[in-house]
Parts: sequence; structure tokens; C-alpha cells
Amino acid sequence: MSLVYDVRNLCTIRELLETSADLYAENDAFIVKEKNGDHRHVTYASLLKNVKALAVYLNSRGLSGQKIAVMGKNSYEWALTYLAVTSGVGGFWVVFGGNGKFSSKCNFVFALFGGEKWSKSRSR
Repeated sequence: MSLVYDVRNLCTIRELLETSADLYAENDAFIVKEKNGDHRHVTYASLLKNVKALAVYLNSRGLSGQKIAVMGKNSYEWALTYLAVTSGVGGFWVVFGGNGKFSSKCNFVFALFGGEKWSKSRSR
């Protein structure tokens, strides 16, 4: 059976990010609406750079391989954090239940509230 279009054979989110940055470097990955109503364009190349920078920061905080939970509105920062955790930190993304509570077994909570960031490390 042949496919209607070519499909890249990808195994990881990191591979998806890296190949997309190679193939579509100057194309928009995100268009972010700012508080003042302006729109900020984030290219695939910029997205990859931002993901790597956040992953380096989270790793420098000792979070490699840890459980990480993120609270916040659907935003570029939320997506960026998800991509950094799943593709560069080697951590475990903790999903919140519908009640907004997270597991007491989380090692790190990163919250995004309207541009203000809050984070807390938990002891094991």
C-alpha cells in the first residue's frame, strides 16, 4: 500500500524537532499572540534553540530523569517546557488530573501564570 504523501520515519520528539528545524528552519512553528495584541513568530530554528536552552537549564538544576509537572495556560511557554522535558532532559512528564492536583511524587513543579513563572523543587 502506498501513502498519499511522503512520511518521515521518526522515533522520538527530539528527532521530530531536529529534522523539522533542518527542513523548515525559517518557517513558523508557532505564532504567539502577545498581551498587547501583537503577534510574535517563532521559527522552527528558534524553537529548537529555545528547547535546547531550556533543557540545558533544567539539566543544570539536576532535573535529568526526574518527574516534572507543569501547570499553566495553553501557551508557547507550556509547549516549550513540554518539548524540553521530553526531548532534552530525559525527565518524565507528569499529567495533571481534571482536579488540577499533581502527584506528591513529582520532583519538580514548573508553573506558568500569565507570563509569571514559579517553580519549586520537592525533596524525594
